[in-house]
Amino acid sequence: MNRSGIVELLSCLSVALFAIFLLACNIESLVADDGNGAWKGRLLHMKLVDREISDSELKRIKGLGFSVLNGEWGMDAMPAEQLLALLDRMQAHGLRFIVNFSDGAAWGYAPGVVPPPEQAPQWQGERVKAYLAQIVHHPAIYAYDISNEAGENLPNGARIRITLDQMRQAVKDVRAVDGKRPILVRMRYWDDEDGDFNWRNPFGPGIADIVMLNLYSNYSLDGERVLLPNMVGDSAQQLVNKILAVDGGVRIWISLATFADPPSFLKPAVTDVRRDTLSASALPEVESIGFFGWGSPSRAWYLPRDGADLLGFLGASGE
Repeated sequence: MNRSGIVELLSCLSVALFAIFLLACNIESLVADDGNGAWKGRLLHMKLVDREISDSELKRIKGLGFSVLNGEWGMDAMPAEQLLALLDRMQAHGLRFIVNFSDGAAWGYAPGVVPPPEQAPQWQGERVKAYLAQIVHHPAIYAYDISNEAGENLPNGARIRITLDQMRQAVKDVRAVDGKRPILVRMRYWDDEDGDFNWRNPFGPGIADIVMLNLYSNYSLDGERVLLPNMVGDSAQQLVNKILAVDGGVRIWISLATFADPPSFLKPAVTDVRRDTLSASALPEVESIGFFGWGSPSRAWYLPRDGADLLGFLGASGE
């Protein structure tokens, strides 16, 4: 090949390489656009909201596009009159709240007291109904949460779970006071080795109007690397199918990880959150996508402080 032929070949190669570079950039742009936008067509919920959340935080959360909030605290943490005041503030910002009856107070565990190892959860029906009767009129209430992962996170929850019969009683008691708003249960990821709906993960028809799947892909066994980074993409559809096979009328929500609690839960990168939101958005049965969670300035995790990059992905205005 003569000199002019070599020059022409190099020129063609340069053009081709530049075209490939542009294509790669466009593909990355499309992925980023999908990740930042596709999930926002759903009802959005934000979890781990502190009971002392400020009005500026509520305004910011609403500005991000979220409509429904919930926290990990319950009756012992906030008397009814204080909850009503918080609900007033949420309503003023166009937000609604899931009242938590999945905590220790609703299931018979006193705050700050280590229970005997054999103490099983006991649904506090009369206390719940009395509390609910004081707040039921408030329009900012969205739903009632009666069970978080079958009580796995309650005292003694590693060995003793909330039973299906107990859930049925909880549903009966809540609906006796409010028969209109939905009842929600939260369930965690499970695999084939766990079985499906056994004593660790009870579920049956009529137990809930909404099942929220907590699919936290930042879980780690060794505190250094996540165990199942593709949990949502690999398993969410299968889990949804199993739930709907038992009760085809339930609404499906998915909660994704935007938090750190080492060593068991590592802080996700923006790319991890984008991957999970894209996977969740691809599921037609999913009504709501949400994130755990907001946290508090006085606690170990606070999304605006400790996950500013993740908040940026969620669309923060930078205020």
